[in-house]
Amino acid sequence: LKTKNYFKVKCIVNGEEFGSTGIRFKGKHSYLFACTDKKPLKVKLNEFEDQSYHGITKFNLANSFEDPSFQRDIQSLQILSEMGVPAPMASYAKVFLNGEYFGLYILIEQLDEAFLKRSFNEDSGPLFESEGFCPGDGMYFSLELKENKKNFHRNELLEFIQFCRDSNEIRFFTELESRLNIDAFLKACAVDVYLGNLDSYVWGRCHNFYLYFDSTRKAHWIAWDYNLSFGYDFKYERFYPIGLDRNMVLRRILTKEKYLKQYWTAIEDVSNLTSTRRFVRNVKETSRMIKSAVENDPNKFYSMDTFNISLKNKVLG
Repeated sequence: LKTKNYFKVKCIVNGEEFGSTGIRFKGKHSYLFACTDKKPLKVKLNEFEDQSYHGITKFNLANSFEDPSFQRDIQSLQILSEMGVPAPMASYAKVFLNGEYFGLYILIEQLDEAFLKRSFNEDSGPLFESEGFCPGDGMYFSLELKENKKNFHRNELLEFIQFCRDSNEIRFFTELESRLNIDAFLKACAVDVYLGNLDSYVWGRCHNFYLYFDSTRKAHWIAWDYNLSFGYDFKYERFYPIGLDRNMVLRRILTKEKYLKQYWTAIEDVSNLTSTRRFVRNVKETSRMIKSAVENDPNKFYSMDTFNISLKNKVLG
């Protein structure tokens, strides 16, 4: 049974023991449709006691559902970071339950005050997680306030949405850069398009991103969840999502020549990053590093043949 209530467990991280740690299930499709007991997890070290692991109090354990390669999140977030876009840190974790190996997980940093402080040099603004929000599409939106609830003003959020949806062209482009971190937004869209991250805003799904409003109430786009990236045959019509009807904000922005050029520059940057020998070498070295853990995973979703094919045909293209 999935619940947002934390169970109390003892947790050991790299030999460091934490008593009374909180753990719970997380995720949607990766939870509901996982065909083994390997469900995605959220760990909160300070749920019951004041404790942290080198300053980290909360992290996510993604089960790599729909990613036989175990690398889509890792490589995508690395590319975002190299492009200067705020993105959570990620690594691997061999998870043991009562001393027995339970499986290999992707360990992903929680987007919390520590992440905000590192990324924006402040952490007091409201952070929202999207659950189907397309600003400006006039259809629907759903945002969950995740951090700094005391600093949330509903009218400010509604005003931002109305600005995206209803402002005339002169006002839209005059105020745009003071209201939205346009550089991070365009780069994140470019990454999602080029890597075929099908479960994202730019592909019409309108979720898997966060919005952080800083002390000036400027919105910062933070991409999230890349287990479906590298999922599109990029040899054909790679840039189709520009025309999706739901991407009203992106389409409006790209009508301005300077932003269109900025977007295509970002596309080229992603192309260059994924075409280097360093990228190929990193993918292969990572594959060798995790191969044994994947092979011995008692709850893995895919065969080793699928693991190898996914690396060759998807991540390495």
